[in-house]
Amino acid sequence: MRVQTWQQDQFLTPNQYQYRRKGDYYTIDGFIPSLDGQALERMPTWTGHIDFVSNFSQPYGAHYYASSNKFCFVGTSADYTPNRLGIMAIHQDDLSTDAVYEQGSTGPDELGGNHKQNLLYALGGFWWIGSDQNVYLCLSPFGGTLYTRYSDGDAIALVPARDALFLVNDSDEILRYSYSDTTFSAYYSTATPLDIQHAFHFRQDLVLFARHNDGSHAIYLVDDRPPATLKQLTRLPGQTGTFLPDETSATWSSPWAVHHDQLFFSPGLYWSSSSDAEVVPIYAFDGNSIELIDLVDAPIVPNAWGLLTWRGRLLLYFIHNSAQHIYLYHNGRFTPLLDGSYTTSNWADLYSIGGELWMPRQDSGTEGWTRLETLANGVFTSSWLDMGRPTVQKHLSHLVAVVSDAQADFKVKLEYRTESGSWTQAVETDDARHVIAENLGVDFYLLQIRITFTNDTETDPDITLESLSATYSYGR
Repeated sequence: MRVQTWQQDQFLTPNQYQYRRKGDYYTIDGFIPSLDGQALERMPTWTGHIDFVSNFSQPYGAHYYASSNKFCFVGTSADYTPNRLGIMAIHQDDLSTDAVYEQGSTGPDELGGNHKQNLLYALGGFWWIGSDQNVYLCLSPFGGTLYTRYSDGDAIALVPARDALFLVNDSDEILRYSYSDTTFSAYYSTATPLDIQHAFHFRQDLVLFARHNDGSHAIYLVDDRPPATLKQLTRLPGQTGTFLPDETSATWSSPWAVHHDQLFFSPGLYWSSSSDAEVVPIYAFDGNSIELIDLVDAPIVPNAWGLLTWRGRLLLYFIHNSAQHIYLYHNGRFTPLLDGSYTTSNWADLYSIGGELWMPRQDSGTEGWTRLETLANGVFTSSWLDMGRPTVQKHLSHLVAVVSDAQADFKVKLEYRTESGSWTQAVETDDARHVIAENLGVDFYLLQIRITFTNDTETDPDITLESLSATYSYGR
């Protein structure tokens, strides 16, 4: 009889159904792999509820004001008639709130243009596109004189690039802000209509994401310094279904993010109302070529979805009125990371500002904010293990998990299942660094292991999963 030990002390490749190489695993929930993949850390989860201040409603944007260490959420202020654009500020140090700040005594009451490209704090001021598609500037995000910096009524996106600020309008024109006369002047105009959907800056170019009449999507590059020329980077053929958002959809999206000096983007969420084929293709552009990174099955048809960076990680998220899902990009793939079942409004979205993730949600019908803070209970599920001998029957004797610390009332549970059985608990213990299940006496051809962290303490210990092992035997 041969006695062997299988051990996992790296967590590198997610969504791997069958274990083939060191570091493969099936799923994580409430865990996040360390950056080097050598351990699983506890993931923050949604906590608390900070009510909207009086007369503040419908936030459509957010930014972080570093000078005052405040999270600034931009919505509508009903302090005046007619309503005005207003800001609700939350202090980072103690999470206290300020009364709503109104943006000027004139101007629209809502943001316009493309979501998440209509609001920024740059060049010494607070810039925003109003629902009238004009561009406004206020030198302080906490009120003051409001200046109209563009009044043609067709602005869709503001794009900061180093020390410059560009504007894209719905006529596919690019304008550049001039300090000398405080206006936007012509920078580049396309010869043919492109139908620009998104615009952002990457390295030395303005990247234009356009949707053509034949349903295809194209990406163009325009130099961020004169002389400006237009170059087509790629064309993505149209599909038979629909990409969200489309021209008739209220669905919000921010399908781009710069991560590790690569531009990650998606043409949209591909869906069909007659099937469950909700798929998000994710591409990466490294400055030279484009590569299809992943095809992610969307768990829901969301009200808001997109890519964003948070504390050096790339996240993909989907938000609906009653469900929220966050995915993590890790070692070339997206893996489900954290689910929620909170009640949100149709305009709810996810905002990564000041190193924190914020989301508007309702608590007993009261609108407010929640953020990632307290640590979640975690569940890790291994890939199916055949120990390199799929046709040989094995005999499981021991399961062992090694965690980074031990604390009373912090429970670690080990479970297993074979190809013919359901999940069976092997052991559950607390206040232990080594969690051991002995003398299991289980025969198997295929084995899957699940470990669960459950926190019943009064604290939030940063306990990590360092390794997981199974001792088995085979032969005579």
